[in-house]
Amino acid sequence: MIVSKRAVFVDLYSGEELKRYTSMFSVIWAAAPVIAPFVGGFLQVHFGWRSNFYFLGGLGLLFLAMELWMGGETLREKHSFKFSSITGAYKTMIKARDFSMGIIILGCCYTMIMIYGMTSPFLIENVMHYSPSVTGNAALVSGLSVMAGGLISRRLISKPFYKKVLAAAIAMSLSALIIMAFAAKHASLYTLLAYVVTIHLGGGIVFNSMFSYVLTRFTNMGGKAGGLAGGSYIIITSAISQAAVSLFSIKSQVELGISYLLLIFAFAAIFISTRWLSERKTVTEYKEDNLPVAQPLMD
Repeated sequence: MIVSKRAVFVDLYSGEELKRYTSMFSVIWAAAPVIAPFVGGFLQVHFGWRSNFYFLGGLGLLFLAMELWMGGETLREKHSFKFSSITGAYKTMIKARDFSMGIIILGCCYTMIMIYGMTSPFLIENVMHYSPSVTGNAALVSGLSVMAGGLISRRLISKPFYKKVLAAAIAMSLSALIIMAFAAKHASLYTLLAYVVTIHLGGGIVFNSMFSYVLTRFTNMGGKAGGLAGGSYIIITSAISQAAVSLFSIKSQVELGISYLLLIFAFAAIFISTRWLSERKTVTEYKEDNLPVAQPLMD
């Protein structure tokens, strides 16, 4: 469902309007981890745990009815279902360095959130001896920070892509260094939340900007590009998170700051070394049923 709805934006809109809608989609996506625990908890407390499944089932039926009523085919240029065409399209996307590197950067940004999610219960409950409810509230702050970053990115959608992502990376690096230096001597819940607000907000800006870039990179392959990007960054996130957990254990806020810095430096190095499209021009073309595919939309 998510992949198909992303493709609808690419089918119906172009230029600045397309960027606005894909950016808004990313903000809504980031809001889910904030809203879902509260809705699920409310339903479980007042109506029992089964009510969550009834709610999701009813929501699915509502979406089905809305799709049957208002939906329909939005693809302007139909492509035949050929294995060679499909594999050729994926090869084209993967070979585009900016598209592939963009997915890796998405993975790095999401890994920062995942690492916090894996380490915050230990830091808050075992090291600082707070209750699990504090861990939940801190997770809410994390989700709100990511969502706020997405909203800021949407407000900055008309700004140069390269400059705003680079500025966010620099701000995140400086914030991590300052908070890490302070946490080395005065670690507290407030320093941990300072990490969350600054790093996750910056990560939301980078993630939203990069995801919009990736989704609009190949306009005639909106569904394929969305599916490949969405699935790949999750796999990359899992791989990086597993590697981080295997290489070192995070038992203090300083070590958490080091992990943040490593991820920020990694995606910043990839970002600086990659050539990002800044002009509307045709790139290396892949033709599916003799239709040009690659049309960059980022200004």
